[in-house]
Amino acid sequence: MDEDAFVESGVTTVGEGTRNLSSLTKGKRYEAVVACVGTGAVNVTIGSTPARTQNCDGNAVTYRIQSAPADLTLIIKGSPGASGAVAWQINEEQGH
Repeated sequence: MDEDAFVESGVTTVGEGTRNLSSLTKGKRYEAVVACVGTGAVNVTIGSTPARTQNCDGNAVTYRIQSAPADLTLIIKGSPGASGAVAWQINEEQGH
Protein backbone atom coordinates (compact mmCIF):
# COMPACT_ATOMS: atom_id res chain seq x y z
CA MET A 1 0.00 0.00 0.00
CA ASP A 2 1.38 3.41 -0.96
CA GLU A 3 1.48 6.11 1.65
CA ASP A 4 -0.32 9.39 1.07
CA ALA A 5 1.86 12.32 -0.04
CA PHE A 6 1.99 15.23 2.41
CA VAL A 7 0.87 18.57 0.94
CA GLU A 8 0.67 20.97 3.90
CA SER A 9 -0.53 21.33 7.49
CA GLY A 10 -1.17 23.81 10.26
CA VAL A 11 -2.11 24.19 13.91
CA THR A 12 -3.92 26.99 15.73
CA THR A 13 -6.19 27.70 18.67
CA VAL A 14 -9.89 26.95 18.34
CA GLY A 15 -10.70 30.60 19.07
CA GLU A 16 -8.37 31.84 16.33
CA GLY A 17 -9.51 29.28 13.76
CA THR A 18 -7.99 29.03 10.31
CA ARG A 19 -8.63 29.91 6.70
CA ASN A 20 -6.20 28.29 4.29
CA LEU A 21 -5.97 28.21 0.50
CA SER A 22 -4.11 25.17 -0.86
CA SER A 23 -2.90 24.91 -4.47
CA LEU A 24 -3.67 21.36 -5.59
CA THR A 25 -3.62 19.35 -8.81
CA LYS A 26 -7.11 19.71 -10.25
CA GLY A 27 -9.02 16.41 -10.48
CA LYS A 28 -6.71 14.44 -8.14
CA ARG A 29 -7.88 12.78 -4.94
CA TYR A 30 -6.86 14.28 -1.63
CA GLU A 31 -7.78 13.98 2.02
CA ALA A 32 -7.95 16.59 4.74
CA VAL A 33 -7.35 15.32 8.27
CA VAL A 34 -8.56 17.52 11.14
CA ALA A 35 -8.02 16.94 14.86
CA CYS A 36 -9.34 19.13 17.66
CA VAL A 37 -8.63 18.80 21.38
CA GLY A 38 -10.31 20.83 24.09
CA THR A 39 -13.95 21.58 24.75
CA GLY A 40 -16.88 22.13 22.42
CA ALA A 41 -16.66 21.70 18.66
CA VAL A 42 -15.38 23.27 15.46
CA ASN A 43 -17.09 23.76 12.10
CA VAL A 44 -15.03 22.46 9.19
CA THR A 45 -15.68 23.72 5.64
CA ILE A 46 -13.70 22.21 2.78
CA GLY A 47 -14.14 23.84 -0.61
CA SER A 48 -17.78 24.34 -1.50
CA THR A 49 -19.12 21.58 0.77
CA PRO A 50 -21.44 22.54 3.64
CA ALA A 51 -19.78 23.02 7.04
CA ARG A 52 -19.49 19.89 9.16
CA THR A 53 -19.36 19.91 12.95
CA GLN A 54 -16.46 18.07 14.58
CA ASN A 55 -16.13 17.58 18.34
CA CYS A 56 -12.94 18.67 20.11
CA ASP A 57 -12.46 15.22 21.63
CA GLY A 58 -8.92 14.53 20.37
CA ASN A 59 -10.00 12.25 17.53
CA ALA A 60 -8.75 12.90 14.01
CA VAL A 61 -11.41 12.96 11.27
CA THR A 62 -10.53 12.34 7.63
CA TYR A 63 -12.47 14.21 4.95
CA ARG A 64 -12.12 12.78 1.42
CA ILE A 65 -11.77 15.11 -1.54
CA GLN A 66 -12.66 12.96 -4.55
CA SER A 67 -11.85 15.44 -7.33
CA ALA A 68 -9.95 18.47 -6.11
CA PRO A 69 -10.22 21.97 -7.54
CA ALA A 70 -6.98 23.78 -8.41
CA ASP A 71 -7.40 25.94 -5.29
CA LEU A 72 -9.02 24.42 -2.20
CA THR A 73 -10.20 26.52 0.73
CA LEU A 74 -10.17 25.00 4.22
CA ILE A 75 -11.99 26.95 6.93
CA ILE A 76 -12.11 25.87 10.57
CA LYS A 77 -14.14 27.95 13.04
CA GLY A 78 -14.77 27.30 16.71
CA SER A 79 -18.37 26.97 17.87
CA PRO A 80 -19.52 29.43 20.54
CA GLY A 81 -17.84 28.58 23.86
CA ALA A 82 -15.35 26.14 22.30
CA SER A 83 -11.68 26.24 23.31
CA GLY A 84 -8.53 24.25 22.73
CA ALA A 85 -6.29 23.55 19.75
CA VAL A 86 -6.99 22.35 16.23
CA ALA A 87 -4.57 20.81 13.73
CA TRP A 88 -5.09 20.00 10.06
CA GLN A 89 -3.18 18.27 7.30
CA ILE A 90 -3.81 17.83 3.58
CA ASN A 91 -2.45 14.76 1.77
CA GLU A 92 -2.63 13.62 -1.83
CA GLU A 93 -3.99 10.09 -2.01
CA GLN A 94 -1.50 7.81 -3.74
CA GLY A 95 -2.11 4.69 -5.80
CA HIS A 96 -5.68 5.49 -6.89
